[in-house]
Amino acid sequence: MVAASFAGVAAVEKRQAAEVADDVHAEVGGLLALVDIRTAMMSARIPVEVQVRSSALGLDPDAVLDLLDLDGQRFGDLADVQAKLRAMPTRIRPFEPEALDDLRDQIRSGAGPETIARFTELEQQTDDTWTDELSVVQRQTESLGHPQLGELLRDLDRTARAASAMASTVTGLADYWFANLQGEEQAQAARVQLGIANDRFDRLTSALTRSPHASVSSAAVGIREMKTSGSFQVAIDDAIAGRPAAAFADGVDLGLMVTTFTDSFDLVEPSLALMDGRASALDAAVASFADDASQAAWFTFLGSLAMMGVLLGLSLVVAATFEQPLRRLIAGMRQVGGGDLAVEPLPTDGPVEIAEATVAFNHVVENLRMLEEKLDALAESDFDDPRLEGELPGELGQALARSVEVLSSSIYDRADLQAKLAHQATHDTLTGIPNRAGGLAALEGALARSRRQGTSLAVAFLDLDGFKRANDTYGHQVGDAVLVAVAARLRHHARAGDSYARLGGDEFIVIGENVGSPTNALAFATRIRDAICEPIPSGEHLVSIGVSIGVSVALGGRESLVDLLAHADHAAYRAKRSGTGVELYDEVLDGRQGSVLGLLDPAPADAPDAGGVDVRP
Repeated sequence: MVAASFAGVAAVEKRQAAEVADDVHAEVGGLLALVDIRTAMMSARIPVEVQVRSSALGLDPDAVLDLLDLDGQRFGDLADVQAKLRAMPTRIRPFEPEALDDLRDQIRSGAGPETIARFTELEQQTDDTWTDELSVVQRQTESLGHPQLGELLRDLDRTARAASAMASTVTGLADYWFANLQGEEQAQAARVQLGIANDRFDRLTSALTRSPHASVSSAAVGIREMKTSGSFQVAIDDAIAGRPAAAFADGVDLGLMVTTFTDSFDLVEPSLALMDGRASALDAAVASFADDASQAAWFTFLGSLAMMGVLLGLSLVVAATFEQPLRRLIAGMRQVGGGDLAVEPLPTDGPVEIAEATVAFNHVVENLRMLEEKLDALAESDFDDPRLEGELPGELGQALARSVEVLSSSIYDRADLQAKLAHQATHDTLTGIPNRAGGLAALEGALARSRRQGTSLAVAFLDLDGFKRANDTYGHQVGDAVLVAVAARLRHHARAGDSYARLGGDEFIVIGENVGSPTNALAFATRIRDAICEPIPSGEHLVSIGVSIGVSVALGGRESLVDLLAHADHAAYRAKRSGTGVELYDEVLDGRQGSVLGLLDPAPADAPDAGGVDVRP
């Protein structure tokens, strides 16, 4: 009866898993429909974007479309989007098909910036709906406990966000070029948005290159190589670095514009193809899993019925001569079958067959009780729990022990791997201190606390002086030793509660919470400067470097993260130019907003390095 009860429970669990799998399959269908909508919207937007931007530059839109080979066969239109919207369930429509009628009228009568803004609004609605639907599918997939579905879902999410980031990068470059005609303030804002979109696309494609699916990783590698080898990447680098756009250096170079955006359009198609491929793979995997779960539930149910029938027949046959010991055994089985493992060992008297069955039952109960304790310890991730040390008796116990050992190792390895990956994602591999991502996260948290508590916050932006000369003269080993020493001194001299990070190259930040007045912030930065400027021993050399520090202060957390970093960056630039070593950001003295572009991408290795270096043997 115990085995039959277990089989019945297993059948119910299999049926429930099958029902969840069917629900996941239905929800994945919604994700696929949203993928189609997002793809169709991007395809319809590209020709309109080209028309608007070319008209703004005084170019013939039809001629530019012909040069870029943008026709209806390569890119879709709004009619295709409306057809897809009408075909999808109403509950997951990001917007109604009629919402595109006004947009089509604008395009026919002459598209302008407001048309592009409307495209962006509808695409954002689609992205929001995608996020909600993805959360539903993630919860359902986790309940199934199927790792492959989780991997496919992560790949689909990354490819969809990468395709969106790719489109944002293309339109971001167009916005930046157009903003250059409107003034420095508009160009600065457009440059920051372009840098953010480009950084997001690079991070997502980098993650996809590490996908366990070879087709995904190889496609992601190809997309990255295609992006970095063309004129599109050159134009992005020029924009982020603040260099003049080559296409507008001497008037409007239509040929260079065409080449640049042809490169960008060539990236859109493989990005969308990768997203569609992951959507199809997830749909096929979920459908297969649902079918397998349904079949398993049916066979498990039939097996449980057969087992119950066999056991019932045997009990009737032997009831007359085996009644007393058999009743004890059956009662014990019922108790265990009801989930109660607190069963005292049964006496092993009576006929030989019943006695052997009782011994086996006692072993099973003991194994199940000890197994339950081990699983409780594993569920709590307590790998030092003494319950994990106890040996399970008998051959069944040995088999269960091996399973527990494998499960324990898997849980431990996964927890250890997750901890290592989380640390690597936010820490610099050379110095061991937080990297750019970790530093920005720390600053975001510090700003939130400053706003809640109404306290002051200082950000010190550090740019080492003379580092490049030491690195070039004495080699990367000396350069690495200098960076490690600087990080160690930041760690040693920082106050309790301060945060610090290496942004990349020879740039660092230190975040000081509750510093009080700007005067205190300057003293805080001066202590950092004095600590760093102490000579650094490296092998046979004693290296002395300088540092330029810019400080920005947020009072009550009113400033944004971007403003704080921009102000500190600009103050550091002023400190380097003036030779003062430490400068506090002053809106009147600085006269313009700083740049955060150095935080979006690491500084190039050949960037000019101000200041001197003293290296003594």
